[in-house]
Amino acid sequence: MSARVLTAAVCQLHIREEAASNLERAEAMLCAARDKGAQLALLPEMFMCPYEPEAIRAAAEPENGPTTRRLAALASELGLLVGATVAERSGGGHIYNTGLVFAPNGDLLGRQLKNHLFDVNIPGRVCSEESAVITPGTGVEVFAWQGLSLAVNICFDIRFPAMAREASRRGAHVLCVPAQFSAGTAPDHWELLLRARAVDYQMFVIGANAAYDAKAAYQSWGRSMIVDPWGDVLVRAGAGEEIIIAKLDFARLKRVRQEMPVENNRGSHAQDDGPG
Repeated sequence: MSARVLTAAVCQLHIREEAASNLERAEAMLCAARDKGAQLALLPEMFMCPYEPEAIRAAAEPENGPTTRRLAALASELGLLVGATVAERSGGGHIYNTGLVFAPNGDLLGRQLKNHLFDVNIPGRVCSEESAVITPGTGVEVFAWQGLSLAVNICFDIRFPAMAREASRRGAHVLCVPAQFSAGTAPDHWELLLRARAVDYQMFVIGANAAYDAKAAYQSWGRSMIVDPWGDVLVRAGAGEEIIIAKLDFARLKRVRQEMPVENNRGSHAQDDGPG
């Protein structure tokens, strides 16, 4: 990592039905994050639409569609590293939940598809079939920029530690987690999972959840946070729409990895990390 410290921001916004309104507010929050000194800013999962099947279908764009192009332009205009996910429709009609990372000159550093889809049916409580809309991806991408290596886990992916393990093995310093993590499970598991991945794989973890909206059909929990490699929460949001900022000190990351040499002692026991 060439820079000792990177200032990271999460733009925790309310995701509403109108895509144009979501994009307008995301732009304003990215501008405000830059004005607060951010060098990297992360938006929640599918920031253009509520996480509902018909909304996702309606929002899906071709690869390098208008939302992707606008994010690239914003990254360039603001001189920011920008991370977000969008619904992308392939030529074959498949829809992917695609994580995008843009360099401050607007170049797309790469794509990470959501690997794990949330399908559950608990009679009388919850029924979700993400796979009815989204096609899963495979594999883990690590994005490099000026000595910084970033990886992306998209929402449900954070429950499968092998993805973070592979990112760490390939040198990732930062794990970005764009999410619409639900109000049903987030009070118990959101912070726990983010801190666990930070400690287990000795990375900064940036969790960008959508803001809580009591009137929404699908309710995200908010409470975005940035966690350091020792598992300390550097900053956390409340439930509503806001921007949080923290400095990522890579000298601390290096010190944690030296003083607690987990990776050097992990050996070949990949099975310890579970499925994923």
